[in-house]
Amino acid sequence: MTTIRTRRTRNTLPRIALIGRRNVGKSSLLNALCRKRYAITDKLPGLTRDILEITIPDEEMPFILSDTPGLDLDDLNDLNQEIKRRTQEYLKGVDVLVQILAAPYPEPFDLDLISFIRKNASKQAIVYVINKIDDEAKVDESLLPFYEARINDPIPLSARGRWNMLPLIERIKKELRKLESARESKEAIKSIDTLDKLTNPENQLTANEDIAKPKKGTNSRFGVLTDTPISLAIVGRPNAGKSSLFNKIIDKDRVLVSDVPGTTRDAVDSFFSYKSKEFRIIDTAGMRRPSNLLHPKDAVEFFSLSRTKRFIREAKLVIQVLDGGFEFTDLDKRISNLIQKSRSAFIFAVSKRDLLKERNEGEFVFKAYKERFFFLFPSMQDAPFFFYSAKTGQGLTKLLDTALALNDTMDIKIPSPALNKQVKLWVAKMPRSGQKLKILYVTQWKTAPPAFLFFVNDPKHFNANILAYFSNCIRKTYGLEGIPFNIHPRKRTKKDEK
Repeated sequence: MTTIRTRRTRNTLPRIALIGRRNVGKSSLLNALCRKRYAITDKLPGLTRDILEITIPDEEMPFILSDTPGLDLDDLNDLNQEIKRRTQEYLKGVDVLVQILAAPYPEPFDLDLISFIRKNASKQAIVYVINKIDDEAKVDESLLPFYEARINDPIPLSARGRWNMLPLIERIKKELRKLESARESKEAIKSIDTLDKLTNPENQLTANEDIAKPKKGTNSRFGVLTDTPISLAIVGRPNAGKSSLFNKIIDKDRVLVSDVPGTTRDAVDSFFSYKSKEFRIIDTAGMRRPSNLLHPKDAVEFFSLSRTKRFIREAKLVIQVLDGGFEFTDLDKRISNLIQKSRSAFIFAVSKRDLLKERNEGEFVFKAYKERFFFLFPSMQDAPFFFYSAKTGQGLTKLLDTALALNDTMDIKIPSPALNKQVKLWVAKMPRSGQKLKILYVTQWKTAPPAFLFFVNDPKHFNANILAYFSNCIRKTYGLEGIPFNIHPRKRTKKDEK
């Protein structure tokens, strides 16, 4: 299988993790620092289950800010144990730990966590934040219980009110400068050692040897961000296999995978490189039936759905995951319709390929599965359709190759002379319902997704049958399967003729 490499330029940026117990305001602080509502916030403790990473594109020193689950999990069931394990594993790779405590005083767990971090995080910088400072005039009084607990140089702030954010940003950047300075010192020592070895007569290179040259384009770990990657969103109903696909593609255990439906509550993203193309991949929360989101108790799921819809609209490519272990549902169709309306290119990916084949004893099951799907949902039959296994990786290469092809096709630009030549051939076979229609000129005026402008004698003659006919002609001639595109009929005016 073709190698998938994680994105080096962004993955080597310094990481700053927001840590602490549940409900101290980690997600609210991330939203405040990003000036956008990325993380879902609610009074319900333990809402965050996955690690949410957001790139902060600071001009001087960009970094990755992460929101982590609360670590004070009393009920250590299988799901909570897995949340705690992956969070602790993730924290080993961050550069700065921002521990958040909440006024009016530190809880016993806060002090236990401080003690644990001081003993086990010797290579990481630590910043303490006191959140929920409601009265700026009484800051010193509010900080007194924390000073008494020997919490050094804490930063008071209000995440909800977005008060005192700048001092925190400056403190983070100060700690990053220290880390960069320490890193450069180590590199200088290595360079001196290398120079000593090279100048030592015993270590002189022979005529056939050469010194390894540094790779071109090597950036500092605290360097500048590169161009915008291709956005790829993974969507589907709960427990369809979205997170397993996400983890397999980025080759990391980033997202919590469980048999419990709805485990993923917030969208999680990461970056990877495939065949020299850079991707931003987003694992979204499972989409439930809209009727289930109307009750007030489902407010968290309502915000999850809103966020998923936003990522579908913003993504250039969307993979809809279908659960290979179950029959199609009306919800799958609803999600497909939502993707089509978003104007994103889309692919159908059926999970659990190995299980599907094992249950039905043969390759013929894939053809039958696909035919049944398109029989039930005929409007989707032009979209690419694949089977994959997140367990073995089988089918993943074809899936990503198709994503690359769709990305290129989204940017297709058809020259007007060649397009009009094709249109003349299509007009000769046009349905009888278009007898009064005269097509004067056609041009493509937009890409990603493509859009075509048909100059005609009268737009009212461009009926639904004619629209469907020319849509099929364009799709088949230029290979736009899985690509949304628009056709706009317009009456040609004297201004257009100039």
